[in-house]
Amino acid sequence: MAFKSKLKPSIEFSTSSMADIVFLLLIFFLLTSQFVTDDAVQMDLPKSESDQPAKGNASVTITKEGTYKWKSEELGAGEPREVKEAMLVAEIEGYLTDSLNADNRVINFRGDTAITYGAAAVVIAAVAKHGGSVAFQTRE
Repeated sequence: MAFKSKLKPSIEFSTSSMADIVFLLLIFFLLTSQFVTDDAVQMDLPKSESDQPAKGNASVTITKEGTYKWKSEELGAGEPREVKEAMLVAEIEGYLTDSLNADNRVINFRGDTAITYGAAAVVIAAVAKHGGSVAFQTRE
């Protein structure tokens, strides 16, 4: 004769002990972590005397599609990026070494937010090499 038990196995799972373990792990990692503070990197941030930077007569535009423009003229359409950069550097150097532009050695830089730092660095290095300055154009 088979006896039926009225007690069924419990399917519930106690999560109170799991919450305690997670809380202890959280405290452990917070106490053993080392956070980087702003003092770790010493920087001399620039100050602006006016709301608008000095603007030059020449401008460089680099789009996220890889279009390079000098004074609103596209450079090296269909060429690789290195060729476009070389053409742009030659234009910048020619502009900054020309004696007619001795009074205004500011290059306006317009770059899409999606361009790489390397694309901007090419422009900055070419301008700095010849003693010019770069004015970054931003939106309000």
